[in-house]
Amino acid sequence: METYEHILNGESITYLFTRFKFFTELSNLCMGICALIYANYLCNHINNKGDIPKTIRVLKLICTTGVVITFLTVFIYLIPVSGDNWLFLVSGSQFIFHILNPILAFVTFIFFEDNKVECKYVLYNIFPITLYGIFYLTVALTHRVNGVIPYEYDWYLFMSHGTKIGLITFAIMTVFNMIIVYVLNSLSGKFIKE
Repeated sequence: METYEHILNGESITYLFTRFKFFTELSNLCMGICALIYANYLCNHINNKGDIPKTIRVLKLICTTGVVITFLTVFIYLIPVSGDNWLFLVSGSQFIFHILNPILAFVTFIFFEDNKVECKYVLYNIFPITLYGIFYLTVALTHRVNGVIPYEYDWYLFMSHGTKIGLITFAIMTVFNMIIVYVLNSLSGKFIKE
């Protein structure tokens, strides 16, 4: 049982706020806010043939990349390292956050929208992953106990094989993020028929 199920069962609302240490919650929240902004713009400009403003397109690219990274991290990394205890990653509200929202965001962005931006704006996507990485590494590295970082401070287990491996993992995630954003940007609008 995860996230909102705890709140629905009467647990403290503070539990909800503790969940915002996870990239999953942050990326899905940003995607939800972005989707509302995007939908509001479309509804208010339905008769206007103008393009979506660049700021909204850049935001949509960043947010879509965030949830796609969440999806891929769960399936490529978290499920394998979780062993037999992986089911919680895809059940309850985590099904929505880890599978449904990312797939819907990806499909919408690629097949139904043309949000392609100039390459210089693609680089803006480095900020969310870098800021989150700095937060994660700071929390993990400042909570060592006898040279070991407890799971509650290394929730993705990036540091479980040492600081050097943790930093390399962060670097790989950053490069992976940039590849994903370039792919999304290049595919956006390609499948829309005029």
